[in-house]
Amino acid sequence: MKKYYDPDRKEWDDILSRPTFTVGDIEDTVNEVFLSVRKKGDDAVKEYTEKFDRVSLASPLVGEKEIGEAEQAI
Repeated sequence: MKKYYDPDRKEWDDILSRPTFTVGDIEDTVNEVFLSVRKKGDDAVKEYTEKFDRVSLASPLVGEKEIGEAEQAI
């Protein structure tokens, strides 16, 4: 993630622009993910979590401690 601190007003349009996608642009990727998850289950979810989120989870399960911390944060 790139961070900006007090950018010049001329840069705002560039900074705030986001790529736009149509369903057609991402449909093949989404279908590939769904098919892979159907075939490989949690292993595919782990692979895509690493690929798209750049996070490697030891387990996809949420532990009791994490649930308790989340309850306290609410």
